[in-house]
Amino acid sequence: MAYRVKSHESIAHSAKRLVRKELAAALSELNANDECEDELVHSFRKRMKKNRAVLRFVRFGLDDEVYREENASFRDTALPFAEIRDAKVVLEAFDQLIRQSPQSVLDRDFHGFRTALEAHIRTVRDSAFAQGDPFDRARDAVRAAEHRVRDWKISKGGWSIVGRGFHRVYRTGLRALDTAEAQPSPEHLHEWRKQTKYLRHLIEILEPIRTGRLKKLGVQFHALADRLGDYRDLSLLRSLVLDDLSDTTDALAGEILVRRIDRRLHELREAAFAAGRRLYCERPKEMASRMKAWWKEWSLDCVEQ
Repeated sequence: MAYRVKSHESIAHSAKRLVRKELAAALSELNANDECEDELVHSFRKRMKKNRAVLRFVRFGLDDEVYREENASFRDTALPFAEIRDAKVVLEAFDQLIRQSPQSVLDRDFHGFRTALEAHIRTVRDSAFAQGDPFDRARDAVRAAEHRVRDWKISKGGWSIVGRGFHRVYRTGLRALDTAEAQPSPEHLHEWRKQTKYLRHLIEILEPIRTGRLKKLGVQFHALADRLGDYRDLSLLRSLVLDDLSDTTDALAGEILVRRIDRRLHELREAAFAAGRRLYCERPKEMASRMKAWWKEWSLDCVEQ
């Protein structure tokens, strides 16, 4: 079952089907445990984010309390894996930065930094497991969610529900872009990234209503989210180099590394803002209105078939 709406399917049925699909896949992966831990953590966190996007898809058809509780539940279920994932991607960001650096940078010895980052991964993982196996807790949380989803009460309606959710997510993403441009801190760019990912998932869900156009748009928002993800990974690396690793590594190498990080952060930030302005080029009402027209056309085609 694809992560898409289907013709002749109610919004309520679509939302429950999409969430159940992600929960079932997450539980299957957790039980099989045949993936490496890093991939399992990454996949699980993605599935919980997709479920939070579905909640936004039907937000205005759900009771407010149910929406808040389920959104918090999916967020908290993935939270124990956040620092594990962050520690791993920071090391990957470091390796990529070094590979892409000029020879003048490569002439320095950064081995101490890599060793410290590897030790950081072990420390974070040990901390995550100190209070029990987070994978066991994730299994329990997923099983509980599977039962709750069956009882979701979602109001009848089509675009009257979906349109309000889409408008809100698009508007929130645009405001996050405005804030990030006015105050380009890592925190503001990370918030913009989160909202961009929600919008990308909503576009993916709605892709059947205008397949070619929305598939292309989804790919573009995915690329933007990835670029913002690279920015966050390097921002985390910068903080570690300046703070946690400063006492155990070479000071001059650290200065060179931070300058290299800052240069790459500037490139990623400017490229993200340029792409963001192209993708968020319409006002929220205009974008929602166009999506509504596509939805109505798609709905009529489904009735006639």
